[in-house]
Amino acid sequence: MSHLTFKDLPHDLTVVQRHDPEYPYARRISNTRFGAQPVAVAYCQKAEHVQYCLRWCRRHRFPFRVRSGGHHHEGMSSGTGVLVIDLSLIKDLVYLEEEAQAWIGAGQQLGVLNATLATLGKMIPSGGCETVCWG
Repeated sequence: MSHLTFKDLPHDLTVVQRHDPEYPYARRISNTRFGAQPVAVAYCQKAEHVQYCLRWCRRHRFPFRVRSGGHHHEGMSSGTGVLVIDLSLIKDLVYLEEEAQAWIGAGQQLGVLNATLATLGKMIPSGGCETVCWG
């Protein structure tokens, strides 16, 4: 299948397909050993976008992968013939002082997250790759 049709696509959900000029960039993940060719990449900005994509995949029995930054060492954040549900634009960070809890969007990069939490005098255990997304 070279082109997908999305009924009632939310106006603010960007879906990049193979025929789009952005596709070569959209399909890539950080481990260039894997050259997966997803049918499309949906750039979700909020939970409703993710819900739309999951419902669409379920309705059409279409395979999907979820990625937040594309850093998966085994290439499992992509695949050939799948819809990639990309969470890298979900970068919200809400810190609740009273509960000492943080709600962290799946697309929040680790370096930005650590710097933001440091301004609050907080930290979390984490690795050393600043561009890895939290999700």
